[in-house]
Amino acid sequence: MAEAVAALGLAANILQVTDYGIQFVSIAWKVWRSGHEGVDAIATLHTLSQDLKNVTVQLQADSTSSQTDRLAASDRGIFEAAVECGKAAQEILDSLDRILPPSSRKRDAAKNAFRLVWKEGDIKALQARLEGVRNQLTLNLAASLRWVVDAD
Repeated sequence: MAEAVAALGLAANILQVTDYGIQFVSIAWKVWRSGHEGVDAIATLHTLSQDLKNVTVQLQADSTSSQTDRLAASDRGIFEAAVECGKAAQEILDSLDRILPPSSRKRDAAKNAFRLVWKEGDIKALQARLEGVRNQLTLNLAASLRWVVDAD
């Protein structure tokens, strides 16, 4: 009975190593062929983070162009959420640039793929944080629109 459990454990370990190897080789190939744009999830995350950062910069500029001391509570919430959202987006962009620096060498592609697989948990945590602050910003914007509509 113990041998059967040991054999099952060994088979599970072999499958995990094989799955990790396939994932690594696939990502390394995509990174080598077209940089981080080849990895769809990373390219999408990079694009969304850049777009969100641009939107938050515009929201911050709009909020600071009006008198900050006279901002309504909803506008102050929008400004604070935009600041946090911009910070989270910039943190993701910086992390992606650190993990996947541009290079055309095969060896660098393998290193970048290893970094990407190794830091997958960190990237997902940053993505969840960005999602949370983006939701807070959306809530503040919706509340602000409601007050504007009610005022008319």
